[in-house]
Amino acid sequence: MSTTAVRNISLFSDAFGTLAVRILGIGLVFITTAVLAPMLGPHEYGTYSAGLSLAVVLSSLVPLGTDRVLTRNLATVHCPEDAGAETAVAHISSLLTSLLVFVLGSLQFWFSDWLPLSVAWYESCMIAAILFVPVTLTNLRQWIAIPLIGTRHAVLPEQTILPILFLLSAGFAYALKLPFTATSAALSFAGLSLVVWLVSLSNPSIQIAYRTAIRHRPSAREVTCAIQTALPFVNVSFGGILLQRCIPLITAETCGFQETGQFAVAQQFAGLPAIPLGVATLVILPRCTRHFRMNETEEATRTIRDSATTTFLLAVLVAAIVWVSRPLMPLIFGGSFSRVEEVLPILLLATIAEAVSGPSMAVMQAMRIEHTLARCLIGFIPVQLGLVYLFSQWFGLEGAALGLLVSRLLWIGLVVRIIYASSRILSVPSLRFPKFGLNSFRSRHHSSNP
Repeated sequence: MSTTAVRNISLFSDAFGTLAVRILGIGLVFITTAVLAPMLGPHEYGTYSAGLSLAVVLSSLVPLGTDRVLTRNLATVHCPEDAGAETAVAHISSLLTSLLVFVLGSLQFWFSDWLPLSVAWYESCMIAAILFVPVTLTNLRQWIAIPLIGTRHAVLPEQTILPILFLLSAGFAYALKLPFTATSAALSFAGLSLVVWLVSLSNPSIQIAYRTAIRHRPSAREVTCAIQTALPFVNVSFGGILLQRCIPLITAETCGFQETGQFAVAQQFAGLPAIPLGVATLVILPRCTRHFRMNETEEATRTIRDSATTTFLLAVLVAAIVWVSRPLMPLIFGGSFSRVEEVLPILLLATIAEAVSGPSMAVMQAMRIEHTLARCLIGFIPVQLGLVYLFSQWFGLEGAALGLLVSRLLWIGLVVRIIYASSRILSVPSLRFPKFGLNSFRSRHHSSNP
């Protein structure tokens, strides 16, 4: 499928398809969690969650922002062959930074006697090292695939096939009574991720992009210029992921890995209302980029406001369903995860607050105000980390959730103000019902009826 064909897909169609895939994927992840968490127990599951969070944070750093520039630029190419140079530069940048990460990680283990880290922390670091490469390759492939084949097709393998295979591997280990620890779970997940990644490369458009990238030989100057252009996106991509995935690392330090395991389970349930926001972020970036490049201010405003309205309403609806279903959690996870219900209400409020501004991160990137966004993230990351750390020190696990809620409210207020100051677009829900896809439908209808 060419990029031109992808552009003709209505926003509603791509968003609805991606939402369906995401819902299916989240359902599979929850089934896997319901199996994996009791198998591992709170402490082992907390160790695994901390290691996975660290791997995700590092994988968002290593492309040095070239992954976001890649998606933005590929939104305007006419065929997959034009994606070769961008794809090659993104992978080379990731490889160079990954080598540096592994060197620093090796130094950590060599000088382990001098570092005041517990055995559980070293195990989490080992898990992060195991998961790092598969997570990085998966992220790069998704950012390449989104503008080439559409969002729903880009995320389908990791949202459906991978959880099913991981669930089967956990069930196989349980049936054979094999020892299943955080490390063995990470090894299984990493191996299956690489298999799914290889299979996902069979798509013709992705194959062409990667084949062209392999033939392309970018010069050192070309790589350097690309990294310099993408550096503002480092704070955007890395900062955005850090704001989302740093909480298990902080709770592991302040409350212990057993509490981290319970917080991680609660965070998965509280993350359900954020599914529409994640879908909108993936779909809106290439579409808003084209609107702003063509100076289609009215279309951009309508897309942004309708996206914010839809994501907020869906977030409230899903949060209500999760809240009503909370009595089922002790039946699923057992008494060892009893504190999940205590922190869930605060985490649900934090997720709803985040949905107020809609896919604001994607909007700011499409508006090419990534420098402003980068500076805001740099200044705000210590604020969120400090709030979560201090509140968790004072009030324990509930304090970590409360610190997250307060930081989310501050961040949303800041983002809405920045977008309005730059474009006079108010990135908040509107009072009218969203009309995704109707304009494109009408234009096609009129064009087919002279």
